[in-house]
Amino acid sequence: MSHVRDRVLAVVAAQFSRAPQREISRDTTFFGDLGGDELDRMEIVMTLEHEFERYATDDEIERFVTVGDLASWLESKVAPKVIGSAA
Repeated sequence: MSHVRDRVLAVVAAQFSRAPQREISRDTTFFGDLGGDELDRMEIVMTLEHEFERYATDDEIERFVTVGDLASWLESKVAPKVIGSAA
């Protein structure tokens, strides 16, 4: 598991203390499975934005339905850029 995914899971588990981290997966939904609301999701996003210095637009945040949605977005923002060689 990547460092980014580990941090996302840890932050989500801290926000939803009633859900142990081992029970949270990429498929876990913020609203249905965790019983969260928009404020919970926003607090999680803001915590991760501050930690990783990557910032999501409102439209991007609306698409974070599952923990995996958020983790994938963040991984794509912090992943090193691969520069291809010119042929």
